[in-house]
Amino acid sequence: MREQLAGKRVLATYPMADRAFSAKTTLPRFRDTFADIEIVEFPGAKHFFFEDKPREVADAILARFS
Repeated sequence: MREQLAGKRVLATYPMADRAFSAKTTLPRFRDTFADIEIVEFPGAKHFFFEDKPREVADAILARFS
């Protein structure tokens, strides 16, 4: 499965203050897995960051895939 996904174009919008999934351990795994990844970091954002930053997430999606 990893090989099938590795070449996909990926966007990761990431809450840097997420206590459940630490950026310190998660983001390196993302970078190692996907060759074409763009990561948009949200400093201070916690686990449910979509509720706090919906416009920023939407803008990142449009920028990456338009």
